[in-house]
Amino acid sequence: MAFVQAKATVYTITNKRVAMRIGAALTMTLHLPFKQIQNANLNMRRGGAGTIAMELDPEGGTRLSYLMTWPHVRPWKVKHTQPALRCIPDAKRVAAILSDAAETAVSEPQIEITRAPEMAAHPAE
Repeated sequence: MAFVQAKATVYTITNKRVAMRIGAALTMTLHLPFKQIQNANLNMRRGGAGTIAMELDPEGGTRLSYLMTWPHVRPWKVKHTQPALRCIPDAKRVAAILSDAAETAVSEPQIEITRAPEMAAHPAE
């Protein structure tokens, strides 16, 4: 079962988010924007493989079910579920890519365009 789960899982790091396509029979895709990720923890194993767990902003409105995302979560973090990129080969390199992408996305200025209230036309006096 673990082999099937591993082959069906795709983790993607973009310039705006981490996308996790998980599940073998019932596929689910999680989109985790960098603005909602507070911290990422790297847990290294022998041989360079590791797990990168992401702490989400509790005020960001994103809550994940531990059972729905298992085994792609940090173990025993049930109340505040932390999605995780599990069993990543060359985890240090992937953590550096994640760090660079998150830093770029978070430091990017946010520009909002708002319209001024429409001015009512007044006849000239």
